[in-house]
Amino acid sequence: MRFTILRLLTVLLVAAAAVLVVPDAARAASDSVTWSVQPASADGQVEPGAWEELTLDAGTVVQRTMKVTNHSDQGVRFSLSAADGYFTETGRFNMLPADRPSVDAGTWIALPDSVEVAAGASALVPYTVTVPANATPGDHPAGVAAGIFSEQASVGVESRIGFRVMVRVAGALAPALQSTVTSSYVPSWNPFLPGALEIRVSTANTGNVRLAGERTLTVSGIAGLDAHVTGLESLAELAPGESRETSRTIEGVWPLFSTTATVVTDASSVVEGTPAFQDSASTSVATVPWTQAAVVVAAAAIVLLMLRDRRRRQRRHAREIEDAREEGRRSAVASALAVVAIIVAGVIASVGAAAPAVAATPVEISVEVTPAPGGTLAPTPPGEVEEPPGEVEEEGAGTDRHLARTGGAVDPILVAGGILIMGAGAIVCGVSAFRRSPGRRRSARG
Repeated sequence: MRFTILRLLTVLLVAAAAVLVVPDAARAASDSVTWSVQPASADGQVEPGAWEELTLDAGTVVQRTMKVTNHSDQGVRFSLSAADGYFTETGRFNMLPADRPSVDAGTWIALPDSVEVAAGASALVPYTVTVPANATPGDHPAGVAAGIFSEQASVGVESRIGFRVMVRVAGALAPALQSTVTSSYVPSWNPFLPGALEIRVSTANTGNVRLAGERTLTVSGIAGLDAHVTGLESLAELAPGESRETSRTIEGVWPLFSTTATVVTDASSVVEGTPAFQDSASTSVATVPWTQAAVVVAAAAIVLLMLRDRRRRQRRHAREIEDAREEGRRSAVASALAVVAIIVAGVIASVGAAAPAVAATPVEISVEVTPAPGGTLAPTPPGEVEEPPGEVEEEGAGTDRHLARTGGAVDPILVAGGILIMGAGAIVCGVSAFRRSPGRRRSARG
């Protein structure tokens, strides 16, 4: 039993060591092989340029040569392949992987499946390019490569080295781009700072030739206000049917209700002889100044509240003035009535003081009529008063005529008292009216 357990542990350790060592050994074998692949002439001379540029008519068949050089110290059998080509986001050329079938120029190229190259030697491999009769005019990218397979973590990995074979089918060339611009505005929460405009540009090659170009981005508000002009990343080489996306954030954009972003691409064909052209695309995005509007609304609300409070204080002040005036008028009327009452009281007092003197003085009038001789009364000429004979006797004589003075003496002390009372009432009323006057109240509040 113990022996069986030891044998089981030994097997597990050996298996673990194999798992850990075999991938490293395979990787080391792969890393020790280096090689290169170049376009060459039939006699083995390397062609100028890093790839093939072929302009062919539809239905044409041409034969080309590739040179495979083994730079390692051991012989290697390289697998050979051809596939459709494409450009990465950075504009770098690549071939479709082995698990993706080609549908274009990669199917036009025929070459051997593999080649054996001795250590430090080179091999010339011919390949044939057959352009279909119904091929569309324009550029058709493809590539040829030599590679090796290696095992890494029980996964087969193919390492390939090759070059591009760019086939341009003769015919009408139509360079064209179609750009789409989208944008979104990110406002600043600080109303005194601008926001940012996030822009995304998608450019598709809708023509039939490879294109590259320079792009310019312009951002501006209404009527060209707050304009920003900046360059975008250069449009790297773009094959027909391919598209590329670029994003950019523009800082310092003020919200002017509407902001327009325009991308202009000055494109030119990669191949000589194709005229340059310009493509333009734009978009508008709402840039509503919400934070600034909130500040304006708050300021307007404060101003309205201040004006309302001012009007309310003015109305209250006017009401106080009107109340004071009304009180003053009432006080003036009351004072006037008091003065009149005091004057009337004084007059009544004066008259009351004088009335007993008049009543205490009796008036007695005695008239004696003496008939004229003959029994008639002699008329008295106008303007003359006939004095009766005799003298006027003292008051009380029965036959004497006496005219007594009417009226009586007024006590001067009472009259003076009435005048003093009236003056005092007038002074009191005047002081009261002065103390209750609106002007004096305003000065007191001030």
